[in-house]
Amino acid sequence: MKKIVLSLLAFFFVHFGFGQLSANIDLPKIIPPTPISMEFQRFLGYSANGSTGTVDISIPLLSIDNKDVKLPFFLKYNSSGIKVDQPSGIVGYGWSLFPGLKITRTIIGKKDEHYLTNNIQTQNDDVKYLVKIALPSSDVDGGNMSEKYDGQFDIFTFHLPEKNGTFMLKVVNNEFKAISLSGDPINISPIVSGTLPYANIVGFIIRDESGNIYSYGVDNQTTNNVEYIERSGNGDEVGWNLKEVKNYKGLNKITFHYVTAADGRSTSLGSMSILDKCNVSGTSGGSVYDQIVSILGVSPNNYIISNYAPSYYSSGTSNTLKSVDFENGKLEFVYTTSGLLKLQDLKLTALGGDLVKQINFTYIASNTLLENITIKDVSGNISEKYSLSYNSTRFDDNAIFNQDWWGYYNNKGNIGSLIPKTNMVIHNGTQQVGYADRSIDANAMKANMLEKIVYPTGGSSEFEYEPNQFIEQPNYGAGLRIKTMKTYDPSSNTTITKSYKYGINESGYGKLNYSPTIDTFIDEKYLLAGADIHRGYCRRRTLSPYSKYQYFNYVEPVWYPAMTEYTDGGKTVYEYEYEPSLILEQSPQAFTTLFEFSHIREIPVLMQSSVFTSPLLTHEYRYKFDNSNYSLVQDIKYDYTTVGEERITNMIVDPILFFVNNGTPSNIDWYYPNSGALSFWSDISYPFVVYKYDLLKGKKVQTGMQKKSY
Repeated sequence: MKKIVLSLLAFFFVHFGFGQLSANIDLPKIIPPTPISMEFQRFLGYSANGSTGTVDISIPLLSIDNKDVKLPFFLKYNSSGIKVDQPSGIVGYGWSLFPGLKITRTIIGKKDEHYLTNNIQTQNDDVKYLVKIALPSSDVDGGNMSEKYDGQFDIFTFHLPEKNGTFMLKVVNNEFKAISLSGDPINISPIVSGTLPYANIVGFIIRDESGNIYSYGVDNQTTNNVEYIERSGNGDEVGWNLKEVKNYKGLNKITFHYVTAADGRSTSLGSMSILDKCNVSGTSGGSVYDQIVSILGVSPNNYIISNYAPSYYSSGTSNTLKSVDFENGKLEFVYTTSGLLKLQDLKLTALGGDLVKQINFTYIASNTLLENITIKDVSGNISEKYSLSYNSTRFDDNAIFNQDWWGYYNNKGNIGSLIPKTNMVIHNGTQQVGYADRSIDANAMKANMLEKIVYPTGGSSEFEYEPNQFIEQPNYGAGLRIKTMKTYDPSSNTTITKSYKYGINESGYGKLNYSPTIDTFIDEKYLLAGADIHRGYCRRRTLSPYSKYQYFNYVEPVWYPAMTEYTDGGKTVYEYEYEPSLILEQSPQAFTTLFEFSHIREIPVLMQSSVFTSPLLTHEYRYKFDNSNYSLVQDIKYDYTTVGEERITNMIVDPILFFVNNGTPSNIDWYYPNSGALSFWSDISYPFVVYKYDLLKGKKVQTGMQKKSY
């Protein structure tokens, strides 16, 4: 994992409404796509290969060929593990129906159409500017849009029938211009209703290399857009569904219609707040002293631990395909009518309505696991059938409190809280706080995992998994990797077994891209009783049930610089190169020695590099097994170059100090004093930590291959 310690450089935390001073819940200022749509991101970065321990599992269904535009429909499985908060989607845990046919957005900081990023400054001494980046969207001065700033670009992903990629929107001449981060030779045009920064993004037009035109979302704000625009739980636009496709002449049109799919699981929010390390001027019984104690809510010789029960919030709903209409026919999607929405049938009909093909899907485990895929001909006879079986360990909605550090099932019997159990120094002593055992269970984390596919031919594939491993404690976890794969061929009545060893020299260890340490569950700030820092202050630490990496879905947490695949006839060693996303790390101690900070502020930078969206295969060594020895028979080296590299500056502002409104202890004042008593400036450089990082666009292109045979 690459960690960079920077002197001044940003973060994703926001404060919501407060019932009490200690009731603050610090939440990541990241708003992801709706859960079902977010699953497509897991296939966007890493490809299925030895560098991640994943295996490519796909089942073809059917294809629509509309002359210039082809739409292949297939199922794809993610073998890295099933998280407890992960929705079972419309085709069961782990499976996604492709093509995605969406544009999704992860809001980082604030919505880019309302809080412009085109004026990110290079200097760090404009306090008012930095404050306005730090402010949550609900607290910006009087609704004045011109005063709304954002330091980070939102990340958009596009899903075409045969291509995925990422882009961002940059303001040029007061209009949005799409910048491809993945270096794809396509043209993306946003459709905006209104004038920035009073606008809303209602759609996109994409032209691919062949000139085909893809229309996502709607044409204007007044159009009924529920079918084509997905929104988060708080109403932000986070997804735009494909509405139609036509060729470069505007002909051979394909149109798409959608229904709403409930995402199945709600997310639990609870918190624990600790107030201690208080310092108050004056003496007990004095008017100033008593007033400050009243403002802060706790005296210097005491501390307060407040628990806030879990509540559940909706993370929005996704839209899923209802029908696809094209010149020669129609594809209908039929869903179950009770319980969780699940795809039941695909019906392909000709222009006159005659049935061409029907595919039936059946489920087990309360409709959460896909069991059978049955393909029928025009007469309704079964022509092909896939049968799927899974690990026998299950989890249900009650498992929401039984997650390990990474969010995988751990079966620890936790009840009522997901806040991790840990020891903390509080006031002058050490106490155990939190309630949930977040440790890793190597067997429980395999819950609901696909273990076998029986194909229409009678052949089969079996999969055995094991936890990822890494040098850092606890040495294992962070999802699963493939251990062995057995494929049975009925025509020859033979079984081919492949086994996998990971790490350099088969050490077993990979490299962590990020780790949800206890510090990433804790937000630490100081509350000041007014502008004069010497009047009084308290430390407030908030324990969250979720790590700051909760929405870090673009990359897997572990990658392997080498993997060895063993077969009966020999082995192949694969070597990889990768530059992981940044982890910005800083201790606020560097900015002031007045306060005692116990926790490193570790800041994940989402999608820092599009140049390295996944590890690159650099070397391949092929060996044959002969006379109890492995001998090298071929050495292949792959060469790459970077195309279209560009660095785009982003800024994160992480507040570490807050001012309590004088006499109103129920509120935190986000508006740092802009006149009058600024005596704290003589002691503190800034009331926040400022981070800057570069978003790296471009891509690696293979330029050559060198092969030697022995």
